[in-house]
Amino acid sequence: MRPLNDFERSILKALTDEFVSASVVKARARIAMKDLIGPTVEACLELEKRGLAERMGRPTRVAWRRANGVIKDA
Repeated sequence: MRPLNDFERSILKALTDEFVSASVVKARARIAMKDLIGPTVEACLELEKRGLAERMGRPTRVAWRRANGVIKDA
């Protein structure tokens, strides 16, 4: 498995124990508001595959958080 890229690491650092929308994660990661949300969601999905993030909600309204046991500065 490849290592996390810089963008994925910034998204991981932006996740907390609280479920929030991808737009909140994007803002916490200091990604420009003019940038599309797609890359943030893709990074969250990759983090979920690796067991580093969790999601809840319906397909049209998903919330994300850091997975249990993941250290914020990982």
